[in-house]
Amino acid sequence: MDRRSVALLLLLVVGVWSESTEDSVGVLFFQRDFPEKVVQGDLVNVTYTLVNVGNGPVYTLSTSDSALVKHRAIKLTSGTPKKEKFILEAGESTKFSIEAKTIKAGDFMISPAEVQYASSLTEEAEIRRGFSTLTNLLEIESLEAYKKRTDLHLDVLGVFALLASLLTIAPLALYFSTSSSLKGTSVVKKTQ
Repeated sequence: MDRRSVALLLLLVVGVWSESTEDSVGVLFFQRDFPEKVVQGDLVNVTYTLVNVGNGPVYTLSTSDSALVKHRAIKLTSGTPKKEKFILEAGESTKFSIEAKTIKAGDFMISPAEVQYASSLTEEAEIRRGFSTLTNLLEIESLEAYKKRTDLHLDVLGVFALLASLLTIAPLALYFSTSSSLKGTSVVKKTQ
């Protein structure tokens, strides 16, 4: 959890508790998480985390992520961002994941996922709506750019390997050439 998420969580908790007149209040922290930079064609694991940070339960919890489902750069391959849970006790958390394939290169802002829950089971219970903590930026690098970038990396490694081998071979060659010339002069002195 990054600093912005913690700050948003604290503001949410303080705001809901200050407005509430009940003894126990359920407060949800909702986060959607996925890598910020991927390559076109990659499978991306998207994780949703729900934590009841309040001191009371929340009821009839449901999540949705229409921004991700309908996004033109991503295609869902497994799972669904819709999650329904009847009750989430105070301090309890739940986590679920989906998998998506990146299909279009570019930089994309993906709107937050949505959550809806009730504060009690009565008919007059307040229905609360919220969103995942952050709008996510997804940078999808094209496959061609990725190949070009990694090929350049391999070229740099090749040059480094060549220089390392030259630096290793040159002193050895110098050693063997000087030692053989020294042996040749000593043999000449003995024969005279």
